[in-house]
Amino acid sequence: MATIVEVSSLDFVIGDVFVCWASFEARSSQIFDSLPGGVRSVVFASNQHEYPFGGSFSGIRRRGSRLDVRWIDRDNQIAVYDDMVDLVGSTSSNRLWIDVTCFPREFLAILIKVLSRFDEQVHSRVCLFYSQADDYACGAKHDDDKWLVKGVQSVAPILGFRGVRRPGKDLVLLGMLGFDVDRFLLISNEIQADRFLLGVGGTLVAERSWMEAKNARAVSSLQSFLDYDGEFRFSCDDVGQCMADVEGAIARVSESADVMIVNLNNKVSVIATALLGLKFPRLRLCHSSGIVYNWREYSSANGKVIILPVDELMKL
Repeated sequence: MATIVEVSSLDFVIGDVFVCWASFEARSSQIFDSLPGGVRSVVFASNQHEYPFGGSFSGIRRRGSRLDVRWIDRDNQIAVYDDMVDLVGSTSSNRLWIDVTCFPREFLAILIKVLSRFDEQVHSRVCLFYSQADDYACGAKHDDDKWLVKGVQSVAPILGFRGVRRPGKDLVLLGMLGFDVDRFLLISNEIQADRFLLGVGGTLVAERSWMEAKNARAVSSLQSFLDYDGEFRFSCDDVGQCMADVEGAIARVSESADVMIVNLNNKVSVIATALLGLKFPRLRLCHSSGIVYNWREYSSANGKVIILPVDELMKL
């Protein structure tokens, strides 16, 4: 269902509303930089941001009056939810384009929950964008030296996806790994799950095949630390396929156990797990905030964007 296009081919018109998240990543402003005049821009930014903003947002604190900048406390999930409801509800007659490339994972999952509250008429005018990365941890000389985030500041369930946790039942932690194995170990130590299923992210993009290989090595390296029940593969390119992959993994878990998902992979897979959370209310989705980010070399863009129409997403 996903369409991949060049950034230069995106078609905005006067009256459209464009939303994004200001980040230290240059990718956060890639689409923003291409907007024509007459497109209203809403930029969310964290009021706890400890890193410089990247791209065109480097002076966001000085030029806030020139944009609709909404400073937000990421840790206040109720406020995030309310802001998303207000945003979607206040643009009822406009096309709404949301660049989720640099949305925090919990922010993105809450957005999916909010969108599910609205009807098909609203869904038909909302579209999500995801700018693909050409590389991650760009300054590393070897793939095994790449890292994105270190440490775990907190682990918490995501509002709207708190699932079910029954006393006396086994807890299965389904981990969708990215690069940072040490972070997953810290998270698993916090959660104290009884069993584990570990996912390896796969891609059909030949230029990014090294990512799948690195993910696979990350999972293998956990064998000496965790007694896990098995592995599964999931798509990082296609929301529908990712949903099917993760649902297949969940099917391996007994109904007598509770399931918690921790997703450390890309935003396409985060959208997929949020949609699964809507489909299976017993699932608990959790997020973890890091301590140190590889902000200087986090990622580079390849100039291509995945387009995800919300009306199609909600039918998956």
